[in-house]
Amino acid sequence: MLRNRSITLGLLSALLLSAFAAGVSPAADHRDSPSLGFNPKAGNNATQRDLRSLDINDVYLFQSPTTPTNTVMMMTVNPLIDAGATPEQVFFSSTGTYEFVINNGSDPSLLRPEVTFRCNFTAPRAGRQEIRVTRVNHATNRSELIARGQTGSNIAIRNGGQVQANVFDDPFFFDLNAFRADVVGGTPREFNDGREVDFFAGFNVQIIVLEVPSSSLIGGNSNVITLWARTLNAAGVQIDRMGIPTINTVLIRPNRFIGSLPVPFVPNPLAPPAASFKDQFNLTLPVNDRTAWGSEVRAALMALGNTEAEAIGAADLLLPDVLTFDVTSTLGFGSSLGPGVFNGRRLTDDVIDAELALLVKADVPARNGDGIDMNNKPFRARFPYAATPN
Repeated sequence: MLRNRSITLGLLSALLLSAFAAGVSPAADHRDSPSLGFNPKAGNNATQRDLRSLDINDVYLFQSPTTPTNTVMMMTVNPLIDAGATPEQVFFSSTGTYEFVINNGSDPSLLRPEVTFRCNFTAPRAGRQEIRVTRVNHATNRSELIARGQTGSNIAIRNGGQVQANVFDDPFFFDLNAFRADVVGGTPREFNDGREVDFFAGFNVQIIVLEVPSSSLIGGNSNVITLWARTLNAAGVQIDRMGIPTINTVLIRPNRFIGSLPVPFVPNPLAPPAASFKDQFNLTLPVNDRTAWGSEVRAALMALGNTEAEAIGAADLLLPDVLTFDVTSTLGFGSSLGPGVFNGRRLTDDVIDAELALLVKADVPARNGDGIDMNNKPFRARFPYAATPN
């Protein structure tokens, strides 16, 4: 995946500058949608709180370290929750929907969902909510309620597994200020300069942790699945989605911000017009990514110094924006199952280092990563795996 890069840190920073200019944090997927990018500390407007809780940050997909025959799916939402936030400021949307969408068919290029795990929450009461998890079998068009219980508790899933939804420490780690310093006019910095700080240390997020038997995910003769997460609003409209880290934040422009439109630009054929490219990207289904966003991603990669041929090859590897995972493997995002294919994403995977290593070939500090190699708090060895909240 992107093995033949010739990109400088300066060019990468220039692209990330566009994200800052739009008020978006170039993290994995934190605040990637301008329409969802509310200040986490802003007031108690119910609509704003509901939208914040539908903003996906990261998606994790890995083999259970305690039960190897199980697969763990995690969706983090509601970025940059302050450690002092009150229960009234932090809850899962009671009007929207959270989904893990899985394809396990013989033709994964079609990305037709075979299985969806749908999570819905009741309105908060005394600081807690009820979560209901439904498993949808698209082949049989059958929906089954498989779990129901209170947030903050381990809830057993019918036919095996468990789920928990709660506030946890943000598992994402990154020296964001190494980028930010030059952009906002502070002291120039670079990666591995002796001043490394995990920007996300001390912040919390909301996480849905779902562990199920791997046998309930796979189909046919393959152990490989693809997964992406999405959130829908009260009207059932998809408003955010996430698979591979940083696709929207780095490769999709906030508006028509960097130069002119790529030629030809193919708009999203399914979604209604949105206020920005980033919002529009989040409305798209992954099956349409190459058609709708291939030219945009190729243009961004060429702006980063790739040749046209390199950009074409890279865009085909990055799109569609889904995680690929062999349920029998313990490998993670930094480990390839084959040309251009990463295996899910573990909590401990240093995705920034992995992506910088692929994007940056110049002899600059970024080539060795950002200097932040682990989360600020230790992850738990057992379910629900995420670290305790700050």
